[in-house]
Amino acid sequence: MKQLDWTPEYFLYEMTRPHVAQITINRPEVRNAINTPAHKEWSDLLDHAASDDDVWMVVVTGMGDKAFCAGRDLKYLSRIQHASEEEKRVDNDVMETVVKLIERFDYPKPLIAKVNGVALGGGFEVAMACDLVIAAEHVEFALPEPRRGIYAGGGGVHRLPRQVPLKLAMEYLLTGKSMTATRAVEIGIINQVVPFSELDE
Repeated sequence: MKQLDWTPEYFLYEMTRPHVAQITINRPEVRNAINTPAHKEWSDLLDHAASDDDVWMVVVTGMGDKAFCAGRDLKYLSRIQHASEEEKRVDNDVMETVVKLIERFDYPKPLIAKVNGVALGGGFEVAMACDLVIAAEHVEFALPEPRRGIYAGGGGVHRLPRQVPLKLAMEYLLTGKSMTATRAVEIGIINQVVPFSELDE
């Protein structure tokens, strides 16, 4: 295993079994939402796993049983929008250097989403970007952006119509309504639904 030469602030990185790296979003206090520094750290961890010959696949999950990922950290985003021009510039510069998981169409190793709680907005987009998705029974998925007058610009509008029939995709994209894990497996967005207690198996 190739050792990390830094300690992640927003994630846990561990080998949970031979050749399997797990990246856990460790921000349960904000439903595992992602801010700009977390995006950068996540990108660095994905790069690290990709460069480690001992890693054959990567599992992505969230801390706790409430949320897999609630998408973008809106409180952080609001603070940046009201910050100084210099802070905005620095934040923008960091985001421009980040290759997010949802943009990694050529990631060299299988990505598995282990969805432990709600997956909203960018969190749902992350799940759709993975090669396999396993979710706990209580999980719900949604792209709630339309309810805020915006659209799912992190890949939802592109990926969802490619993974389900167009009419179904438009229903979720235009209304922002949620779907259960059972419904998600029925229409082919995820692979399997299991009890939360069996998610690690």
